Amino acid sequence: MDCPEFSLDQAREAIRWIREAYGRVFRGEEPPRLGGGIWDEPGCPGVFVTLWTHPERALRGCIGVLERRPLGEQIRWSAFQAAFNDPRFPPLQARELPGILIELSLLYAFEPVTPEEAPHRLQPGMHGVTLTLGLHRGLLLPEVAESIQARSGEDMLRAVAVKAGLPPDAWESPRVQLQLFKTRRFMEEAPGGEVRDLPPGS
Repeated sequence: MDCPEFSLDQAREAIRWIREAYGRVFRGEEPPRLGGGIWDEPGCPGVFVTLWTHPERALRGCIGVLERRPLGEQIRWSAFQAAFNDPRFPPLQARELPGILIELSLLYAFEPVTPEEAPHRLQPGMHGVTLTLGLHRGLLLPEVAESIQARSGEDMLRAVAVKAGLPPDAWESPRVQLQLFKTRRFMEEAPGGEVRDLPPGS
């Protein structure tokens, strides 16, 4: 895994930190620092923070970073962008926090694939995919396969092309750049509750 060794206990610490940081922002206080040890080490190829409503499990925000930075910085940036700067949603409000689940995804094992290889190699639920074509870029995490009802690699490829603001068949362009990747995911079972390591494809 081209990512720091990361334990469930560290995931619990990170997600507790995110929840405490949100709470402090709502109280007008300075968020705590997530630093020292593993948090200051080079991070993963990608980190995403996703917010879900509870118990409905509706998406409330999801943003991440695809850039090597210290792991704590990746988590901090993604957490605040997901809560307050996801253009699909209004900024998170203090009254919502008790009904929000926090999920942390570490992205790794990025692998370039050709348009010819991609439909056969991409397994919905197991792989995420990035698409770049000119100035257009899209990314789908593996776990979105269920919500978009993707049953094949081609379904995911069409969806990521649309996410990038392109026609569904843009993934077939000879100029396109495609990458597959995997994720390790951690999420609260209930708001502020126990954090669990989610199995691939869940």
